[in-house]
Amino acid sequence: MAYPVTTGNGARIASLTSALESLGHDIVFAYVPYYPSDYTSDDCYLMKGRLGSKLRILRAGSPPFPRLIHRIQRKIARVFGSKSAYRWSVDEWFDDGLVSQVQKLHADEHFDAVLIEYVLLSKLATALPGSVRTIIDAHDVMGDRHIRFLQTGLMPGWFTTSPTREISALNRANAVIAIQEEEASYFRQNLSADVFCVGHLFGPEVSPLPDPGALASCSWVPRIRSMPRVLNGL
Repeated sequence: MAYPVTTGNGARIASLTSALESLGHDIVFAYVPYYPSDYTSDDCYLMKGRLGSKLRILRAGSPPFPRLIHRIQRKIARVFGSKSAYRWSVDEWFDDGLVSQVQKLHADEHFDAVLIEYVLLSKLATALPGSVRTIIDAHDVMGDRHIRFLQTGLMPGWFTTSPTREISALNRANAVIAIQEEEASYFRQNLSADVFCVGHLFGPEVSPLPDPGALASCSWVPRIRSMPRVLNGL
């Protein structure tokens, strides 16, 4: 999350945080930078200015990037149409060092509830006592997400996992938030956790953009398909 917000996922996180604050909740925001440059980035600086003492910056290693042999194996798997060419295990992108950091944070702050962004960080739900209500903001269905990219002729980007692994990981939490009702319906059919649908909430943290403007995540792949549709509708 950064202030001012210029990405879709950042805008969602910022708006949810502001909404919770407006309801009178005391917020502690734990930021997990994945790359060394994130600790000194403009976004990190802006977050410090906006959140002040509410911000806690945790330490985590970068997501794994396959070694040469693994990249070759993935390319061969793509030739044969194997799903293993694109899927990751959910916890492959999780740094176990975050567990002790979050546990210490809870010991200091005594949280009533913890909102976890993305299934990638779902393991944090297992690090907290049962007295803490854990909620995962899913953002998207990550199970076989790569298929939607391939169906539109695009190379899958960022993260995808198997539906089984995603459901198992989401069930670590007490509740899951979906952005769209279609996704919420899918989760309700497959999860034992409570499921809620909370769409995008745009507040004052969202920076004004030129006309026409676009608010999207840093992942360029979805924008290739979405921007022509948006522009055609103007």
